[in-house]
Amino acid sequence: MSQPMNLKRHNSPNYSSQPKRYRSGEDGIDHIEICQIAPSPDSPALTMDEVHCYKGCSDIISSISFNNSNTQYATGGINKYLMLYDFANSVALNHPEPPRAFWQVYANSKISSVIFSNDSDNLFAGCYDGIVKSFAIESRKKDPIEIASFPGKVWSIDSHVQQPGLLASASHDGTAAIIDRRIFHKMAWVVTRLKMVDSTTCVKFRKPTELCVTCADRSITLYDIRNSKKPILQFTRSRHNKAVSYVSLSGEHIISSGIDSKVCCWSEAGDCVGEYSSHKNNRNFTGLSSTSELIAVGSEDNRVYVYNKKSSVPVCNRFLYSPIPQTFVSSVTFDHTGEYLLAANSAGYITLFRLDSAQSTHPTI
Repeated sequence: MSQPMNLKRHNSPNYSSQPKRYRSGEDGIDHIEICQIAPSPDSPALTMDEVHCYKGCSDIISSISFNNSNTQYATGGINKYLMLYDFANSVALNHPEPPRAFWQVYANSKISSVIFSNDSDNLFAGCYDGIVKSFAIESRKKDPIEIASFPGKVWSIDSHVQQPGLLASASHDGTAAIIDRRIFHKMAWVVTRLKMVDSTTCVKFRKPTELCVTCADRSITLYDIRNSKKPILQFTRSRHNKAVSYVSLSGEHIISSGIDSKVCCWSEAGDCVGEYSSHKNNRNFTGLSSTSELIAVGSEDNRVYVYNKKSSVPVCNRFLYSPIPQTFVSSVTFDHTGEYLLAANSAGYITLFRLDSAQSTHPTI
């Protein structure tokens, strides 16, 4: 049995940073050796203006997600509630009151990940009880539909933007799953399980037919969802020293973050073309999000750091409010325009920033 990794949200297990090792090619997978490419210092500075800071809940906010139309966002966390917000009210500078959730629903379990369906009619939650749940936003039904269940905590879920009814999940039992209700006239969910070596930590659909899976053994694996029996590519573990906790997409690049205080940018061929390590992340899930040019990552010093892919030096970092000590950033996400960034911390506070770029080689701190 694999050792648990040292990665925590709340009552989450410790994970080992010493993965099992493989000889290149012994399983038929391309284990690509990577070399660091020196980053360019030429990147525009960035200002982050605080629009609102408000109390979202009383505990860790694990996940924030925007719907496809960029009109709503949802949060979920350790307090077991899904909260739904109107984004237009949140960005209104002349709004006298802080944003308030217009709908909330109890999930019966701690929530690790939230995502909207691509039509925004449903909100999906990955939970600590090992169940992926669906909540009907339009009808405001409080009782969830249980889509899939796993022996371990569900750490991450993702919804395919182009294909309605197609989800993916990552869970602590070492399972990455493709969850599909396009079959049988949407009358049932069909679950395809991809068994990994260690706990899976994050899933992200890439292109129409690919799925990225990160794992506690430090690997990043690509699958073709049309034939998922065998991976099409697996990156070597020579860049991350501990478990990989998140994966995100930035144009043609794949972005990964780990509990080694490191974010890596990968080419389609599996080459590491950028490395970013000014933030602090040695223990917790702290969030990762990206646009075509920017990477945002949370930090255990209660700051959110924003990098331009061209530079290893942050273009900006901002402190998040907290009334208690030892607070860490627990979730970050850009809106779909890339103009706004939402960041939440372990004290339950949410901060909305508006981003503004300027042509300068000096970072704005």
